[in-house]
Amino acid sequence: MKIKVLQVVGNLKIGGAETVAMNIYRYIDRDKFEFHYLVYGDNIGHYEDEVKSLGGTVIHMNYSPKNISKYKSDLKNIIDQYGPYDIVHSHMMFHNGFVLKYSAKLGIPIRISHSHSANDGKFTENKIETLIKNCYLKLSQYWIKKYSMLYIACGNAAGECLYGESFFKKNGIVINNGINIKKYSYNNDIRQMMRKKYRLEGQNVYACIGHFETVKNHEFLIKIFNEIHKVNKNTKLILLGEGVLKKTIEEQVKKANLNDDVIFTGNVDNVNEWMQAIDFLLMPSLFEGVPITLIEAQAAGLKCFVSDRVSKEVDITGSIKFISLDDDINEWINIANEKTNYQRNLNICKLSEMGYDVESNIKVIESEYLKLLESLNE
Repeated sequence: MKIKVLQVVGNLKIGGAETVAMNIYRYIDRDKFEFHYLVYGDNIGHYEDEVKSLGGTVIHMNYSPKNISKYKSDLKNIIDQYGPYDIVHSHMMFHNGFVLKYSAKLGIPIRISHSHSANDGKFTENKIETLIKNCYLKLSQYWIKKYSMLYIACGNAAGECLYGESFFKKNGIVINNGINIKKYSYNNDIRQMMRKKYRLEGQNVYACIGHFETVKNHEFLIKIFNEIHKVNKNTKLILLGEGVLKKTIEEQVKKANLNDDVIFTGNVDNVNEWMQAIDFLLMPSLFEGVPITLIEAQAAGLKCFVSDRVSKEVDITGSIKFISLDDDINEWINIANEKTNYQRNLNICKLSEMGYDVESNIKVIESEYLKLLESLNE
């Protein structure tokens, strides 16, 4: 019998936490493990077909935070229909508390919490909403500590955010967001092919990779690029991803008369090739943990300019410059003066030595799964 694992991810779109959850199944021993992914809502995610091709199952649940009692009954129905499960591994930040509490009540013996961000991700200035949110976070954190048996984070900042600093130092473990390093390593042939295909020759090419959501700060990014473009007309901005704010950003681009200079690619399967084509990666995010995108960019030898709200842990190779979101915008605009003919360093060995090889990382997760299961029999 295979070990059955329920991965709770919310959705299977292209994204940081989702990619980590997908990578576990790609590289784990699938002769030993069978994964089911619990997602919320009816939308079909980018990775769903791949999950099924690997022998896994995707389960859709209609979830509303206003009806928590229904969550337990729906989860029970899922366990009755698709389980029993040996392990539940939740990637939903503070929502992990609800997932793990009800999983414990419903008899899933091994319960794991995984933190992927250095912020709770909710923005509100309403005092009552802030009070309610803080109560929710405290309760969720209490449940996570009580019901989880393993406290994973992608970095120390993400661990301290979800579990608390002292608790994480004592009980948590960091498992890096690993990547297929060789896949992203700089390749000049791919660079020339991509730049020719998309008519980028002779251009300084900037890019931002991520969902069109508030946290990614695309509105500020377009303001930056607009000023950069005034300095140098031979510039292009590539925006990879989808999201709820995409139309808003498209309108902003249109109003700035940048339609011919900003390329919206949507979600793509060849991010590694785009990494070769571009010259600079921009990430003015309002917060991040240890984004996989920046690990990939460093494998490709890219210079990266990111906000100071991104965890400093991500600068593994010294190729990332952190810029404040609070200071004068001119520091961002000065990126226009950066030369594009810099040496694209081969960072394969460095990233591997620092623990960012995905196969090695998944072996750690697999080992933790097995250790927890063995502990039940002691």
